[in-house]
Amino acid sequence: MTGSGGGDVTFEPYENSGVAISPRQGVYNKIGEDFRLNFDYKSIGVNPAMLIRMVDDATGAVCGTFSIDYTFTDDRLAVLNQFVLRSDREVTAPGSYTLEFPDGTFYRSSDSEDIGAFKFRYVVSEDGSAFTPDPAYSFVYPLPEQSVRSLDRLTVTFPDYEKAAPSMNGNIKVMDTAGNTVATGLAISSKEGIGQNQVAVTFQPVITAEGEYTVTMDAGTFSIGESGVASKEIQLRYTVKENAFDPDDPEGPFDNRGVKIYPEQGRYKSLNTFTLTFDCEKTGINFAKMVTVYNDETGEIFGTCGVDYGANFGKEVTADVLPWMNVPGTYTIVFPQGTFYDFGSEAEPEMPVYKFRYVIDPDGAVVHR
Repeated sequence: MTGSGGGDVTFEPYENSGVAISPRQGVYNKIGEDFRLNFDYKSIGVNPAMLIRMVDDATGAVCGTFSIDYTFTDDRLAVLNQFVLRSDREVTAPGSYTLEFPDGTFYRSSDSEDIGAFKFRYVVSEDGSAFTPDPAYSFVYPLPEQSVRSLDRLTVTFPDYEKAAPSMNGNIKVMDTAGNTVATGLAISSKEGIGQNQVAVTFQPVITAEGEYTVTMDAGTFSIGESGVASKEIQLRYTVKENAFDPDDPEGPFDNRGVKIYPEQGRYKSLNTFTLTFDCEKTGINFAKMVTVYNDETGEIFGTCGVDYGANFGKEVTADVLPWMNVPGTYTIVFPQGTFYDFGSEAEPEMPVYKFRYVIDPDGAVVHR
């Protein structure tokens, strides 16, 4: 496959939270025909009608299109968060290329919510390195540094390899903030409904007490690849919270990566003021957008939100609900796409839709400010 060519190209990878790709974004002497994707959700749907393209960054020319399919377990069951891409061409001409997945290519099976667009950047260079599998590269579901309702099972994926299995001398443990071992892990082979390059880890006992925990999987816990390469040490941190987001619970809290809200999604006696804090350095507000509060039980509009900058100007935003949320029921606050944008970025990209779910209950928590 030919491309625009060119000399030295600066490599700047895209950030894509919640999804891993193999081969990883990088500089290679060629880009092959096959890629693999692994998502931080238990079950993902795919829209095969969407056109997945490899684009030459210099010219905008399409250098290839891809078919997509699920990967499968040893007994031919689909792995619902892992996909393989196939093209009939490989890219060998020097240059910079972007692999594009349009908005709506994927959606969460639990609530049919579309997952946004993804982009992955690759550079082909005559002196680039050949792609080689990396034993240190793993992808764990749920993602580390996340809040979960319990620590009962993790899935470890080695995207660069086609096979993975537990080793005989694996050592997996869970420690609390005091350094006490509170649970041990057992690695399970791919016969348990996961992909051939994945290993499930179950914990005994299951961790449900709220707090901070560290999961350590010693080097050599897993055997990966056809030749049985020993995995490197994997260390993960999780926060266990009763009200954490769970992608398999369509009535639970919503997932809003890139922003934190106070009060957190949950059950309260009454609510009227919220504070949103964004990950980006400077957040802009489009005041023309209508922020709406819906009654989940009736689907009707309960009220609206006024939005303004908070004390930490540009990073913190406040939202005031009218009328006060003090009528028992379940409510969702919806900030439409483009309500906020990254003011610190030259392109000022719009931020996605954000949704937050709350239950108003006379016996709910009281917010203290």
